[in-house]
Amino acid sequence: ITNSKVASAYTNALRAVELRPGELHYWEELSASKFREGQFASILKDEPALRAVSGGKLDEETSMRLAYCHYFLGEYDQVIPLTEELIRNNRFFAAPYVLQALTLTALKQYTQAEQVYLGVLQVYPSQESAVEGLAHVHYLLGHSDTAINVLNETSKFPFSPQSRKRFDDLKALYAQ
Repeated sequence: ITNSKVASAYTNALRAVELRPGELHYWEELSASKFREGQFASILKDEPALRAVSGGKLDEETSMRLAYCHYFLGEYDQVIPLTEELIRNNRFFAAPYVLQALTLTALKQYTQAEQVYLGVLQVYPSQESAVEGLAHVHYLLGHSDTAINVLNETSKFPFSPQSRKRFDDLKALYAQ
């Protein structure tokens, strides 16, 4: 999406909310537009309106967006409860597990992050973000060899050429 299309989408979504503030769909579109523009704090300011219009129950996509906003703003204590709620509502949705593990990594709770990543990979062995996150946790723990081994294990699973290239780049970095 080009910058002009992103700006146009934002302008249109904002106008739609102004014209019909009681329509949840327009609030969700505005939230998505703001997210693409990196307006994380603004999305969080809109959370009460989103919850009011939705009757207090947000869909998975909107809840994940809010959790990511807190993560990007470094508000890690806000991320964990949101990801836990998402996991309770749908334990087969990998994204909240990965975000939770990223947050635990940011909090330097590496053992807990490792456990979350391992749990995701047991169900979804080709979940790229979980592979990279697990390798990164091992690297941060000072276990470069283990990090490289995690990435080597990906040879058993189908990954895109772009993912393979990224894994190779990470192996080279961890080998330094």
